[in-house]
Amino acid sequence: MRKKSKKIAALLCTAAIVLSFTGCGETESVSTPTDAQIKPSTQLTTATEKPDGTPVFMLEKLPEIGEYVDDIICKRRYAETRDTLTPGENYGKLIPFVGSFRDYHFVDYETGEWEEETYSVSKYGLMTDKGEIVVDAVYDWVNINNENNGNYSLELSMNGEEFEMVGKKIISTSDGSLIKESEGPVSFNLSSLNDGLIIVTDSSEVDWENSAGAPKTIFYDTEWNKLFEFENSHPHSDYSEGYIVLEFFSDYFNYEYETHFVDKNGNLAFDGVYPKENFENGKAPASNSNGKYGLFSSDGKWIVAPIYDELHKNGNYYIAVNDFSRIIYDSEGKKVEIISNSILGNQYICTYGDRIYLEHSLYDEEAEKYYSEFTLVPEYKKIVCKETGRAVTSYIYDTEYFYCNDGVNTYVVNFDGTTVATLEGVGTLNKIDNEHFEFREGSWEDETQDYSVYTFNGFKKLWSDKLKNTGNRVEIWSNEGYMVKSYSTEGNEGELILNRTYDILETETGKPIFESLSDYWSYNINGETYFCVSDGTYTYTYAPDMTLLMKVRNETND
Repeated sequence: MRKKSKKIAALLCTAAIVLSFTGCGETESVSTPTDAQIKPSTQLTTATEKPDGTPVFMLEKLPEIGEYVDDIICKRRYAETRDTLTPGENYGKLIPFVGSFRDYHFVDYETGEWEEETYSVSKYGLMTDKGEIVVDAVYDWVNINNENNGNYSLELSMNGEEFEMVGKKIISTSDGSLIKESEGPVSFNLSSLNDGLIIVTDSSEVDWENSAGAPKTIFYDTEWNKLFEFENSHPHSDYSEGYIVLEFFSDYFNYEYETHFVDKNGNLAFDGVYPKENFENGKAPASNSNGKYGLFSSDGKWIVAPIYDELHKNGNYYIAVNDFSRIIYDSEGKKVEIISNSILGNQYICTYGDRIYLEHSLYDEEAEKYYSEFTLVPEYKKIVCKETGRAVTSYIYDTEYFYCNDGVNTYVVNFDGTTVATLEGVGTLNKIDNEHFEFREGSWEDETQDYSVYTFNGFKKLWSDKLKNTGNRVEIWSNEGYMVKSYSTEGNEGELILNRTYDILETETGKPIFESLSDYWSYNINGETYFCVSDGTYTYTYAPDMTLLMKVRNETND
């Protein structure tokens, strides 16, 4: 067998797995499993409701797939295994799930020796939100596409014979009412559903090995009748306000293309206009045939004349560029400020809400670290903490807050320099979500960090923890409405190995939702988080309300 890199080896081993579910039966109620280390924070029960007239089967045997397992909890829509999604069923909301986490050790392609690192790979399937399996976990990749209009689509991909290439693929709307299957790389955009369109990108004719060919874009109606298609094209943006922006390629592999607006009737709209983005509130940055940029409206008029070398959106503003200055326009295309290049220098233009400011990145050679200075526009005054008289040196990204320290405390200030919070200690601040931010004191160089979570509302400290850089390494990060606390054990000669244990924590309290996980996977649909978690022996799938939908046994292979 040819030796492959770690990445290719992972794909090989992943593709070799075929998971299915045996011994699936309807379960009236289950409590937290006593044979597992996982400790959910709430009492768990499975839903008993199922679609009227829909049978739930117990599958006793699957030849050539694996042994019968009698300690799993799952329900099936069909008796036989399914690697496809049957259209026309009343599924309700479809959700992906991890069939079972599996740990693998791979041979190092340079030395030929087994590596000590453990890699976790798995297969994916689809279930209803009541826990009924409708597509078995035989797919290698899953992707959820949340659309701006609230719809979402699901993509399941199966590796082909060469492993690196996409094999069979299922694309479905959230309820299975629109399903597309292919044997090659096909994706579709559901942002056009409100106008009764399905926009599909078909890359199956692209010859990647010989760098030949290009994708094509196909428009269908919701009955899968083909309406029109465009060769040598690919979406540049989502469908919006009656248009989609397509890239039309003259050379796909060298990424040489022109952009055009295409309307819902398949017409190339606005001759001589080449959009940079799609319309947002009836406006889009675009260029003319001379390569000059302006702001174009969906009624076919230039709101800002195409006379600039560049024009792009920045928050609620548009920034145009010429040889001498940056011209700032508001969301209606009204000019609000001109900043000459001599004043701007190497500063960056930043916006938040209706405020405009400049960021100047500097380096402190004595402290050996970078910091920033911030200047308000149009006042052209530095943002200074009024309480200390010190210029702010950092900001909490995607918020209206800046901060600085005096060597003892960290001061959080707003745009006018008023202190809104004084935090004891010196550290860095980062936004977790719209309600919370984190405060990290110390550094990895000192081997520990003190970690705290605060609210933006009242700047109240909620909880703290201590993170370690050596030995039993501890880290914390945020993800989709919850926090993850990760531990790593120390290997030979002080080297950290990749085996980890995870606790899933509530952002608000720091209390564990799950503890002592060997692996986890989560996904967010319309603001709701689903969890697939493992204690090393079993994998559990939980609904957002902590209802246990499924429990299956893991397998470990080399």
